[in-house]
Amino acid sequence: MKQLTFLGALLLLLGCTQNHLAGNPPPGITLTTDKSSYHSGEPIHFKLRNNSGAGMIVGYRCGSFLEFSYQKKEQGEWQGILDFDYPLCPTTRKEIATGTALSDSLSTDMFNAKGVFRLVLGFNPKKQADVTRRIYSNEFKIE
Repeated sequence: MKQLTFLGALLLLLGCTQNHLAGNPPPGITLTTDKSSYHSGEPIHFKLRNNSGAGMIVGYRCGSFLEFSYQKKEQGEWQGILDFDYPLCPTTRKEIATGTALSDSLSTDMFNAKGVFRLVLGFNPKKQADVTRRIYSNEFKIE
C-alpha cells in the first residue's frame, strides 16, 4: 500500500510540472544582431529566423515589443538573466511560423550599462505549449 501511495504522489508531482525549461532550442532557430559592437544610443538591429520545421510562440509586450531578456558577461561568465523595463501592459502571444524571419531593433539605452551582452528570448514550440525554451543571440559590446 505504501508503494502505491508513493507512486501516486510521484505521478501527481510529475504531472503538475506543466511549464518547464527544456534544453537547447531546436536546430534552425537563430537570433543574431547586425554588429558585434555598438555605441551608447545606437540601435541594435536583430533578426530572428525560424527554420526549425515547426512554429514558435513568442511574447509581445503591449502587442508591439518582442519580449526579450538579456545577460551581461562579467569576468568571462554569463550572469543571471535580466529583464528590460518594458511599459506596464499585457503580453500577447504570437506565432513565428517556420520558414520565416522577424527583423526589428532596440536601443542600446535599454541596457543602462556598458559591457558585453547577449539577448535572451524565451519561446514555446507550437506543439509543446507546456515547454519553454530559450534562444541566445551572439554576444555584442556596448561602448
